Amino acid sequence: MKKLLLCGLFGFFAMNMNAQTQVFFDDFEDEDISDWMLYDEDGDDNWWGDLFTITNSGGTAVTPVSMISRSWQGTPLFPDNWAVTPMIDLSVYPSGSTVTLTWKVKAAAASWDQEQYSVYASTANDVATLLGATVTFNETYDDIGNTGPILDRSLDMSSLAGQAVYVAFRHHDCSDMDYLCIDDVTVTASVAKTDNFFASNFSVSPNPASDVITIGTKNNITVNAVQLIDMNGRVVKEINTSFDNQATMNIAEINSGVYFVKVNATNGVGTSKIIKK
Repeated sequence: MKKLLLCGLFGFFAMNMNAQTQVFFDDFEDEDISDWMLYDEDGDDNWWGDLFTITNSGGTAVTPVSMISRSWQGTPLFPDNWAVTPMIDLSVYPSGSTVTLTWKVKAAAASWDQEQYSVYASTANDVATLLGATVTFNETYDDIGNTGPILDRSLDMSSLAGQAVYVAFRHHDCSDMDYLCIDDVTVTASVAKTDNFFASNFSVSPNPASDVITIGTKNNITVNAVQLIDMNGRVVKEINTSFDNQATMNIAEINSGVYFVKVNATNGVGTSKIIKK
């Protein structure tokens, strides 16, 4: 089952306590990956998701329901199979947020567990861009005990906070083993209580505010733009005029609630939360 989640006010209060919010989840129990992008780069017409469970000769399942790619199916295969998540919206999580990808992985027991796979996280879902991703993970599943356990893995995606992202699982550069299972793909995110960069360089007042807010600089920094962003990641107000002292933004007409003030300056980007009364 897959879930793409947006943060509402409940999510905001969780974030204020540095709690993690689940942004994406798929446990494949519905045996449906039609919303994932699949690439059969080796061209053998074998894909992730051709099977969702592996059974032994007696018909007993030896894997959980999961997303599976094969390196053997009656004959050796040479997989280069890609499965890319739907778009995962991290726009509500500003720079400095913690974003973590976790998943479970399993391969066959005994001598058939040398399955190699890679994970890529990027802002686009095409193979060329994903191959150039800087947020990556790679391993060859190799269980010393030869029992084929389910292993927990994770990847830090915090550098992609504030953007729309995709995660790709690639089964590749192995052959004549058996299968590779990926399960419980989860992305969680949390916003720190304070954006230290913002606090060191900018101010916003009053907070809470009802009519007008003033965005100021502390170190004669040139600000290029200011955006007011709602909890769904939408820009609801912006200032596109540069300034190096202070500027005001009229927020009287926007709905009450929690927003982010995002300041783009010559020395970086800072974000702070405000409350509109």
